[in-house]
Amino acid sequence: IAAGKQCTRLAMTWDDKISFVLTESLAIKGVKPLDVITESDSSTRNDEERFDNDMMLMTGELSKLLAEIVEALGGEAKA
Repeated sequence: IAAGKQCTRLAMTWDDKISFVLTESLAIKGVKPLDVITESDSSTRNDEERFDNDMMLMTGELSKLLAEIVEALGGEAKA
């Protein structure tokens, strides 16, 4: 910063559940679930059930993450 450089990408972790990179254009890239989400449930019987379960969890967490990012950046623009 003292040399006049600017941050163009910021690696972040949200709620110890999802890691991602926020770019200068506010694009979200490199979204990865952390161990809290990806830990296998022993009651899951097969790969299809495990996939469905993981997708439901990730979808719910991404929804919360996006809502918090929008709020942190000042909310949605009023038309």
